[in-house]
Amino acid sequence: MNLKDFNKILENNNVVIVKFSSTWCTPCRIMEPIINNVAEKFAGKVKIIDVDVDESPELATQYKIRSVPTFMYVKNKEIADKSVGAISEETLVGKINSMI
Repeated sequence: MNLKDFNKILENNNVVIVKFSSTWCTPCRIMEPIINNVAEKFAGKVKIIDVDVDESPELATQYKIRSVPTFMYVKNKEIADKSVGAISEETLVGKINSMI
């Protein structure tokens, strides 16, 4: 994903969850079913995007991503929070509920 497309997503959505990950990352793959469940629960309310740090190193650098998975929680174009590492579905849902 390029910077222009990324910024467009942030501008056009109130709440965005960005998952910075990589194909070689086991915890990232473990998070996939959790992310899919959460995306279904919050369809139309929250935009969830996946950024592969190997394919988009400029975004990883800009947002100082040092470890994957990293979740960045954006509300109204502002970074509201970040979490690093695999997290539970309950934690992710709680963070989203606090933003919407």
